[in-house]
Amino acid sequence: MAGKLRYWKEKDGRFWARIAVPARLRPFLDNPRGELIEPLGGDRRVALRLHPAAVAKLQQEIALAEQKANLANPPPLKSASLRTPITTVDLGRAVWQRYTATLATDDATREQFPSKAEIDAEYAITLHQVSSSGRNRAGRAGFISEGSLDNQALTLLCDCVMQTKVAPGDFAAAL
Repeated sequence: MAGKLRYWKEKDGRFWARIAVPARLRPFLDNPRGELIEPLGGDRRVALRLHPAAVAKLQQEIALAEQKANLANPPPLKSASLRTPITTVDLGRAVWQRYTATLATDDATREQFPSKAEIDAEYAITLHQVSSSGRNRAGRAGFISEGSLDNQALTLLCDCVMQTKVAPGDFAAAL
């Protein structure tokens, strides 16, 4: 089922195309009134066929009134913005400042990480702890190779770090 026709008026078996005229445009019409009406006849089929052309004609009249209104009362010019437009140089400067700020933040974050020397020292301490403690009797007895002992020490070191929030330099104390 089709929807309701726009700009359609039906009264007493007669049909019309009808468009309301905006109040500001009424003085600029040849015959000032609140709506424009175009008769379409009494036969519904013929009226439906003529309706689009009649609506286009009425819209054309409103468009002409709009042009006359714009000539008589031109719209005010937009005032110049108080902000200056962004230039390519400004954009480049903003991008560079953002880039350098990101690098500074990254450097500050990396400074908090332990250095290679601190990691190696902790690794050596943990390896010594594993090899000298009673936790690994097979390693002390010589049944485990050096590589396996390194893997066990590394696993123990990772477990200590993950389970407890140990600061760098305190790994041996956590064991």
